[in-house]
Amino acid sequence: MESQQAKVRSRSERHTTEKKKKKTVGSKQSLNRLAFLLMAFAIISFFVGSIIGYGVLGKGNPLEILNPTTWVHMYQLIFG
Repeated sequence: MESQQAKVRSRSERHTTEKKKKKTVGSKQSLNRLAFLLMAFAIISFFVGSIIGYGVLGKGNPLEILNPTTWVHMYQLIFG
């Protein structure tokens, strides 16, 4: 009788450890997905903010912010 209870316990213990493993893998995937979405949102926000800032506040052509010479000029203003 004791051996049957031991077998039952081991099955249930295995089941709970399998659930924990699945939960850990799922949470890692969720965390990776969240990190990716946050990075994508940050990059998109940076470019949208730059376009609005350059176009509205700077009274320039908003699409000039995508021109590499604009970035070189800003770099030279900051560091040069």
